Amino acid sequence: MSLLVLLIGSATIGGITGFVSHLLHNKNKIIKPRKLKYSNDLGFWADIIYGAMAAVFTITYLLPEPQDAKTLIAYSILAGISAQSVLLHRKIDTEQTKSKHLQKFTDIEDSQLTVGKKRESTGDES
Repeated sequence: MSLLVLLIGSATIGGITGFVSHLLHNKNKIIKPRKLKYSNDLGFWADIIYGAMAAVFTITYLLPEPQDAKTLIAYSILAGISAQSVLLHRKIDTEQTKSKHLQKFTDIEDSQLTVGKKRESTGDES
């Protein structure tokens, strides 16, 4: 097989694997790309791109000469699934960070409310 056929085939298979994984993780819903306040969310395109890139990387660097089409397909699917695992961990880390920051804000707000209540009950206006 030529290099171009290998790259196109692995990118296609990895992208399809990424899309299928996107559907599985989001309960058969396609998340559309959207613009957030400080960044962009690529939605299902991120899964396709990560799957395709991982498959191309795997075929070109880890498996320099696949013997047949079965090997190409198997390694491309495995790489696409691995890329989805990376994306899932990234989403989990983002949610955990959001949760920590929200908890900090809640703690600060609670501490300020209790200080304000103590001042009101003692009659201290300073």
